[in-house]
Amino acid sequence: MRGNVRYSTVRLLIHNPGASPCEPFCSIMKRISKHIAGIISLAAVALTAACSATDPVAEAQTTNILSYLQSLPRDKGDNPLMLGEEFYMVTGDGIYKYFGTKSQNPLAPLVQTGDKISFWFDIRVFNTGPSKDPLYTNIPDLIKDTDWPDQEMTITVGDGHILKSIDNALPLCQVGSEAVFIIPSDKLFGDEAAGTLEADTALMYKIIITKINQE
Repeated sequence: MRGNVRYSTVRLLIHNPGASPCEPFCSIMKRISKHIAGIISLAAVALTAACSATDPVAEAQTTNILSYLQSLPRDKGDNPLMLGEEFYMVTGDGIYKYFGTKSQNPLAPLVQTGDKISFWFDIRVFNTGPSKDPLYTNIPDLIKDTDWPDQEMTITVGDGHILKSIDNALPLCQVGSEAVFIIPSDKLFGDEAAGTLEADTALMYKIIITKINQE
């Protein structure tokens, strides 16, 4: 059952027969971005309310996210974003950004908008923590009985091929580091279900950047 749920959700949201290894992931990002744009244009007031502290779902998710972050190792590494008092940050898009592991090379380059980067990703449903199994991943060791691609994904940061919030959070991540982005449900599908994803579902993205070609 668990495998079927993962598989049907991925097929419904991102399956593209004959697509290149990059296209399925790009597709889910584009669909989510379109959905967010529609919600913003048609229901801006509703979104504002959902973000407020009085919304029980938003409040509970914020509590769960902060509790999870507080339980994580606090190695700020050598990234300039992490040299303040906090070991995580909240982006302008409302995404929680945390560096799980620092690069072994302190002089490794930082991602900038316009860079062409390659990375591994692992997407999981987030409740009080990440789900046991991935919703979608390209990491070979995590792929089980699916047709998901098992190759690194390559994109140009800022070109709009992935979810805007993730695109905006990638700059200043470092090659070799593990970046974790937690996205509250009101930045995704809100109180609407999406395939087998229930309404008010938050997601956690783990991204490991392997290469930057600064063009």
